[in-house]
Amino acid sequence: MVGFFGFGNLTRADCQDLIISEIMYNPSGADPKNEWIELYHNSPSNWILEKSSNNIKDFGVKVNFSSAGPNRVVYLEEIPIIYPKEYFLLTNNYDGPTFLDIKTKYNIKNDVKIFHSSFSLTNSNDDAKNSLKISCDTGITWQDTLNYSNTWGGNGNDKSLEKINIFSENDQTNWQESFDTFGNTPGRINSTKVEIPKIIYSSKISLNELLPNPEQSPEKNYEYVEIFNSGDEAVSLDGWKIKDKKSEFDLSGTISALSFALFYNTVSLNNSNETISLENPDGEVVSSISYTKIQSGASYNFDGKSWRWSRFLTPGAVNQFNNLPEAKIKYDKKIYKNVYADFKINVSDKDNDSLKITWDFGDGHKSYKKTTRHKYEKSGKYQVSVKVFDGSEEVIETFSIEVKNFSKKKNKIKIISVNPNPKGKDADLETISVINKSKRAVNLKGWSIATGSKKLYNHPIQTELIVKPKKTIKITRQDALFSLNNKESKIELRYPDGKVASKTSYNNKKGIKEDEYWEKVSSKWVLKNVPKLETKILAASENILPEETTIPLTVNSTEENLTSPIIILTKNHLPKIEIKLAFQKYNTFLKSFRLSDNEIKPKDSFYHFTKIKKIQRKHYALVFFGKLPSETNLLLTRLINSLES
Repeated sequence: MVGFFGFGNLTRADCQDLIISEIMYNPSGADPKNEWIELYHNSPSNWILEKSSNNIKDFGVKVNFSSAGPNRVVYLEEIPIIYPKEYFLLTNNYDGPTFLDIKTKYNIKNDVKIFHSSFSLTNSNDDAKNSLKISCDTGITWQDTLNYSNTWGGNGNDKSLEKINIFSENDQTNWQESFDTFGNTPGRINSTKVEIPKIIYSSKISLNELLPNPEQSPEKNYEYVEIFNSGDEAVSLDGWKIKDKKSEFDLSGTISALSFALFYNTVSLNNSNETISLENPDGEVVSSISYTKIQSGASYNFDGKSWRWSRFLTPGAVNQFNNLPEAKIKYDKKIYKNVYADFKINVSDKDNDSLKITWDFGDGHKSYKKTTRHKYEKSGKYQVSVKVFDGSEEVIETFSIEVKNFSKKKNKIKIISVNPNPKGKDADLETISVINKSKRAVNLKGWSIATGSKKLYNHPIQTELIVKPKKTIKITRQDALFSLNNKESKIELRYPDGKVASKTSYNNKKGIKEDEYWEKVSSKWVLKNVPKLETKILAASENILPEETTIPLTVNSTEENLTSPIIILTKNHLPKIEIKLAFQKYNTFLKSFRLSDNEIKPKDSFYHFTKIKKIQRKHYALVFFGKLPSETNLLLTRLINSLES
């Protein structure tokens, strides 16, 4: 609609100085009679209005540009004078009886001039549909023009839209929702936004200790939350809150510098999956902590870097902690699918707490032993963790492993001989010899030896047993606890995954004799004898070595046999003896024998090849003899006795 006002004796200059300064386009409720427009007379001279019929002559205002024609405009009191720099109102309240209602509702002062019409201001979010303009010549030309939107503010909340700078443009940046206490300023200078200085709340206040599950005793049955002020100034806690997922607790009072504040039974601290936060009066979270599970009677404490559980309750005091367990982890570096891998943790605790171990192998399986084994059923990468719990806190170590498929092509190990009945105690001296036909060294740890005449029993190789390429090595009971039958046995060397790498068997009803061994020769397995030792003694006169040369006792050996050892004596009657190679299977001691005019005599478990003198230190050759097994000593004694006879 159009509201149109007429004025007497108006000048164009006067009309051009009218400015739309404020509008109430959508008051609360459904009563359109509460809408109004404020105009500002920006002129240095008085503006005397003239009445024409019941309207104000020539003056008009039009809303919604798509409508046509002016409306009646009246002034219920005498025709006024509009003074320079004066505000006045146009209202949608032509009927008169409700005139006083507007003045009361919007706190309009009595000296504010009010004109009345029957316009209706639109409140769309499209500023092209919300239009308002002024004319001083009955709508022939239009002066100040405003297009507004309900997105600018003042939409249905009894707040008006105000022009921020009435001498500037009519765009959105120059209009605001009123900041006045009443929400509008009809007939008065428009409000300005009062910038209230933002209060900067302390960032030095933080959560420090929680007791979510106290012991169930009368003197200790309470929860508490402790906060700490790490700043150098006291802080008011008014408006601060402690909150969890469901409730909040208002704080009050003052916390001194470098001090604690303790609050009992604030929010209900859950025993699992809880988050506690501390908020300042602006609603900003300044400190927060979460936990998934609790320990009965233990508090959750901040140690300056992280949160830790402690059995030492310190409400209102410095937090205390026990000593964390220390751990060192060992595990197989090469781990294969369907092959047991060894895991071990060495732990210590300064508090001597009882420690609980939990391994998590990353495939859904766990173990609770310090030393354990685990078999992965699938290849791939896994995250392994081990947790050490001391009754108060836990230490978790994690590491990555890769489980691979075992390659048989790169690990060609074959059995080449078996010695089931050596001289002496079979259980200690039985051996199985293997050869590495691969191009790289192979560690047999994790492999196994299976033996038995009817049923095979598996014996894991538990030592680091390295076989170099194209080399042989003997496997003993120190490596794997196997046992070989003297008459009949099946023998298998098994890969770590349990499959057979090499196998052999023997069946001798009479039994394999002492020092007979089972050997593969030209792809056939045959019984062979361990050769007897032969000794050759060279007289001192036959020696061609320099007098002070170290004389070796040499025993040359292959994997399955010995050649004759040679003992050489010098003219100086053996001042030194060096053992270059000895077959460790035999343990022999010297009895006595005479060479020329000198006799080898024992004293204090040492053998003297020259005149007995005060011994300052043990000769390294004699130390060696002292360490030889008894059966090797026995063999050498027999040899020496045969020489004397």
